[in-house]
Amino acid sequence: MNARFHSRILSKTICTTALGLSLAPLMMSGISTAVAGPAGTYAGSDLWYVAMRKEPSTQAMLRELAHTNVVLVVPSDCVEVAGTVTFPQGNPFPDGNVPELQIYCRDQSADAYARKVHLDGSGHFYTIFKRGQRYDFYWKMQGGRERFCSLQVGSDARTQQKLVIAYPPAQKEQASADDAALAGRDGQTLANEYDLSGFPGHPVSDETKRIAEAIRVSTSTGSRANAHEMLARYYQDKGDSARAGAEFKKAKELREGK
Repeated sequence: MNARFHSRILSKTICTTALGLSLAPLMMSGISTAVAGPAGTYAGSDLWYVAMRKEPSTQAMLRELAHTNVVLVVPSDCVEVAGTVTFPQGNPFPDGNVPELQIYCRDQSADAYARKVHLDGSGHFYTIFKRGQRYDFYWKMQGGRERFCSLQVGSDARTQQKLVIAYPPAQKEQASADDAALAGRDGQTLANEYDLSGFPGHPVSDETKRIAEAIRVSTSTGSRANAHEMLARYYQDKGDSARAGAEFKKAKELREGK
């Protein structure tokens, strides 16, 4: 890879590659466009994509993204990704056991599908993203999660993309301006808007962590409405109809511009 190009895409600002993908580095040190595949093939080759589309997990994802039970092709607003995670300094995980990779769309109202990916022996993975959306990458660790990468999919991204992420970085990057914004609004502001009196102060389950993250980072009207609905469904599942009703009402008022 050209050295100047490599340096440019590793800068601390969000940099767009020719592939139409932008990455905000949290603990990420590299991206390239060549992805070697197993068994003498290449991750991202035509045959590889065909095989991956037939996987049951892919079919389930496609049904969710297309909102239909019959899926013949990848939806036109989506991008197929041939990804690879590499460990230039050696596998840092205990006993070399790479944890589950979890990927969530920042805007849950646009894409609520939770991608839970197991890397193959060469670190390859396949997934599908929606154009114009930002996705956060997490390792599922014992007792919690580690967010290590954020990726913006361009609205004009090609239908098939190749991505390589090196983990961990040679030197820890400072959070980008986007990540600084993820600190969200202060606790008092959140407490005034959301009824958190029945919500755990220290979320433990995956569900409560996702709700807490949505509440913390949501600043636009649509994302705040979505966060209220997530909290409402949590209360609804707990049988707390009063709090659920109040949160659903807040979400409706936001969507109606009241």
